[in-house]
Amino acid sequence: MKFINETKRILLERKKSILASLDALPIDMHQRDQHVGDSIDKSKAQVDQAEASDLRLRENQDLRSVESALSRIEAGTYELCEECEETIPRGRLTVKPTATRCVECQEDFEKFNTPPKPKRTLLDN
Repeated sequence: MKFINETKRILLERKKSILASLDALPIDMHQRDQHVGDSIDKSKAQVDQAEASDLRLRENQDLRSVESALSRIEAGTYELCEECEETIPRGRLTVKPTATRCVECQEDFEKFNTPPKPKRTLLDN
């Protein structure tokens, strides 16, 4: 029970951190873009907006993972692999508290769900 309580505390701290990060991100940068001068400034503003959008997307994904882990703790299924329903080793959960699969199932998932890396050519150098 101590492990679960400590993990829950860590996840709640992570959730608080993510929410603070999301609150700090600009919501609408289009208003700022209207006051931008030349084309270089506009390009910089577009890059800034894209970066903020990417960060917001990643933070929202992390938030969903944390909330899912907290829900699994409450349901009593936190330590069970979502694929094989075997116990996920605590060492794995310590390193990655949002893990939903045991190492073997995660490796299988990545092997079959990750696009292959493009082959390098002589032109890549």
